[in-house]
Amino acid sequence: MGRILKKHNIIENGDPLQMPVEEIWKLTGGSKWPYMGVYSFACNTRTRSERARKVLDYQPSAPGLFECLEEDILAAAAGLSQ
Repeated sequence: MGRILKKHNIIENGDPLQMPVEEIWKLTGGSKWPYMGVYSFACNTRTRSERARKVLDYQPSAPGLFECLEEDILAAAAGLSQ
């Protein structure tokens, strides 16, 4: 994300920053679950639709995350500036 924002001159430095967990908790927007911010900002999730492929003969056809990421980030950044 940082690389994309830097590439489009939206931010000056695209390097990731470390944040204390207490600071992340403040960004949860009042979630009743205290760990929401930690999971929102600091987790990695990878999935594959193996079962759907096997049981339902599912074949993904939509673009993947990395194919859409730049467009999505730029759209979100444009929404922040309005």
